[in-house]
Amino acid sequence: MRGRIASNVVWNWVGMAVTVLTGFVVAPYLVTRLGDTTYGLWILIASVSGYFGLLDLGVRGSVGRYVAFYRARDEHEEVNRSLSTSLMILTGVAVLALLATLLVLQVFFRIFEVPPEHIPVARTAILIIGINLALTFPITVFDGVLWGFERFDLLNMVDIPTALLRTGLTFALVHGPEDIAALAWITLITTTGNELVKGVMSFAIERRLRVSVGRFSLVHLKQLYGYGFWQFLLQIARQTGMQVGPLIVGVVVSVAAVTPFSIASRVLQYAGGFMVAATGVMTPLATALHARSERAREQQMFLDGGKWCTAFALLMVWGLLMLGRPFMALWVGADIADDAIPVLVVLMLGEALAMSQWLTFSMLLGKAKHRALAIASVAEGALAGVGGAIAAYYWGMVGVGIAFGSAAMLCRGVFQVVYGSRLMEVSLTRYLLHSLAVPAVVALPPCGILAAVVWFHEPQNWGELAAYSVGFAGIYVLNAYLLLWRGRQADDALEEGTVQWIGQEVEKVHG
Repeated sequence: MRGRIASNVVWNWVGMAVTVLTGFVVAPYLVTRLGDTTYGLWILIASVSGYFGLLDLGVRGSVGRYVAFYRARDEHEEVNRSLSTSLMILTGVAVLALLATLLVLQVFFRIFEVPPEHIPVARTAILIIGINLALTFPITVFDGVLWGFERFDLLNMVDIPTALLRTGLTFALVHGPEDIAALAWITLITTTGNELVKGVMSFAIERRLRVSVGRFSLVHLKQLYGYGFWQFLLQIARQTGMQVGPLIVGVVVSVAAVTPFSIASRVLQYAGGFMVAATGVMTPLATALHARSERAREQQMFLDGGKWCTAFALLMVWGLLMLGRPFMALWVGADIADDAIPVLVVLMLGEALAMSQWLTFSMLLGKAKHRALAIASVAEGALAGVGGAIAAYYWGMVGVGIAFGSAAMLCRGVFQVVYGSRLMEVSLTRYLLHSLAVPAVVALPPCGILAAVVWFHEPQNWGELAAYSVGFAGIYVLNAYLLLWRGRQADDALEEGTVQWIGQEVEKVHG
């Protein structure tokens, strides 16, 4: 079990690293080759068409959950009914996507001022991207099948070569503004091919998969939409929240301040992405445990998984607090880094507890108890938006960061700790000590070493930054392995020592 989880985490990390690196390489190339105007036009097309993804109201995100749920119960016919129902739903959504594409073709050039010479290729690009979305809507269910079977290795074995192929084709075929249609064709071919390969893999690993119109079920339709709607709301709330911050900074502070704020936010998103890649592999396992009513294993996963999630969150948070400025200075320049680092600090401090709860989030998704999370996410957006607008008048973009960080701590941190403990029927005190306090104590030595080294000499180039990062991660992981991984006895002793130390401190306070 541990080996499979570790393998899935590593595959997800590699997949995300490839995606990030190819994005870093391709973006400046496209800006240079297409020019500012055409590149901006491509971003607009991608942004507008990206909203078509909301047409399914969360059904695609539901497929994997119910595949994992029914597979854990050995109810293979129910797996087939869920798969068939979702395919039929998403085929209907594909038709809507095509109609929406035709509508966009009618209004796009009235809303956005596009140079006349770019209109023909832009029309072609919009049509191709619309066809791509329509084709991929139904076949993305096979992402859910592989996800439900916990085959993150296969998912990434397809996604990684696809990302590399897309990058290679972009360099080979895109040379000027007139090649924006070629860029759309590259997207269509690689995306569709990616999903078809996953479909073949799905039927190869599970010979009992069957898809037919006769397996369409209103019961499963209700399940898919009932689960998916709240996941859809979660997605909308979080996407909106990410977009609101820069808008507040631009309106209240200044347009120039948007750049450092966005840079700090992007660094935070990268850190969060690695957390999601690590903990997302636990959702199908959590679903299986819930389906089999294995309560004791759920509780153990909640406690031990929470402990490791906290340990990894502290690694990311402290690493960025200490090395965030030299990283941004090397990436975007010292001037922007100096403005961005205060925002990054307040955001990271606010996100520390929230990042430790990604495992809790995954388990609640597995138990289909994410409605409260969606409502909390909407509340977070409201608190961050209103609080950020007010704080911006007093403390500028740092105030916006404080408001967003505080909202994250309350709604994705404190709330999930309390809500998760209650649903898992685990004592809140036990969770706080076992899953939060113990890894925090374990993290102190390596974090102190990094702080001392950075204080003595801050990294000045990519080589030094890499050495600091690898050294800190190595010491941190070794320390965590020795104190957290080597058996329950050492873990229990450390937890007991932490409890005694807290008790002693409380006695001192009360005299």
